[in-house]
Amino acid sequence: MLACALAQAQPAVIYELGGKFDKSFNQAAFDGAERWKKDSGKAYLEFEIQNAAQREQAALRFAERGASPIVGIGFPQAA
Repeated sequence: MLACALAQAQPAVIYELGGKFDKSFNQAAFDGAERWKKDSGKAYLEFEIQNAAQREQAALRFAERGASPIVGIGFPQAA
């Protein structure tokens, strides 16, 4: 079952303000995504927001592309 889920997965990560190399939550998510990429041999989608309005836009665009799961980093993306 896990192998089937990995075969179908096209994950996406939306980093919070500060960028993926912020030495905090964003970077932890980046490191995890890179490990998943190495272990699965598959790529993932990612987006670093530059302003608050881009949070929802990025999530909608990834959903339209069929990304799953879509991971939003940071408390502002909880909603």
